[in-house]
Amino acid sequence: NMFGPMSGLVFKVITHPAMILYLDNQDNTGEHSKARKEKWTDNGTNENLARETLELYTVTPSNGYSQEDVNGMTNILTGWKVVGWDNINELRFEQDYHEPGTQTVLGKKYSSSTGKGQLQRVIRDLTSMEDTARHVAFRLCQHFISDDPDPKYIDKLATIYSKNKGKLSPVYLGLLDILEALEHRSDKFLNPEVWVYQSLKTFNISVPNQVPTKWRFNPNRIDSVLRELGLLHGEAQQPNGWPEVEEEWLSNEYLDRRL
Repeated sequence: NMFGPMSGLVFKVITHPAMILYLDNQDNTGEHSKARKEKWTDNGTNENLARETLELYTVTPSNGYSQEDVNGMTNILTGWKVVGWDNINELRFEQDYHEPGTQTVLGKKYSSSTGKGQLQRVIRDLTSMEDTARHVAFRLCQHFISDDPDPKYIDKLATIYSKNKGKLSPVYLGLLDILEALEHRSDKFLNPEVWVYQSLKTFNISVPNQVPTKWRFNPNRIDSVLRELGLLHGEAQQPNGWPEVEEEWLSNEYLDRRL
């Protein structure tokens, strides 16, 4: 999904079973849904996933959205559940748990009559906004160029994003043009994850990327190496993941661990 539209990527991310469970959308139930009326559950609304959808994955707080916008997004996300605990990859939209009626997010109204289409429409609108374009551009520049990238690079990528209606491939090509113009010089020190995979690729080393287990350092395991370097998938304490700025992981201790 990395090379398609941003709307498709965001939709896949926030409806992934792991995200539904991690951000508690499993229990997000509409106050006026059939499930509540029939007393199948006492669960109410849970805004965790809705808030992160606005804050982290699309427009960011710089947009100035309100609590009412978060509430609207929360109601749109009601009914998206993981079912069948023997297979947690099974995601369903359960209409009986969904909040009926029309919801408003950032001034636009979204009817619930089409079920899952309601979520697809609001994500399409959120990812088409200038705030999202600048967010994507900034994050790419911060990751690949420097912790504090030149605003002209952000402007360039945001313009490409908007011109191509949120399609990501042209944005990446624009980023490569910037890096080429810099003659591959940048102030960015590789974070542990990028450094590990780049090292393995450079030396053509094949190491299984295994699921983390009990802690005991083993240089033949990716999870063991990344944990030692302070950046292991799934162990960040907050939903926004590991920091992009190098001061968070560039220290004498972590450089010693790399060596």
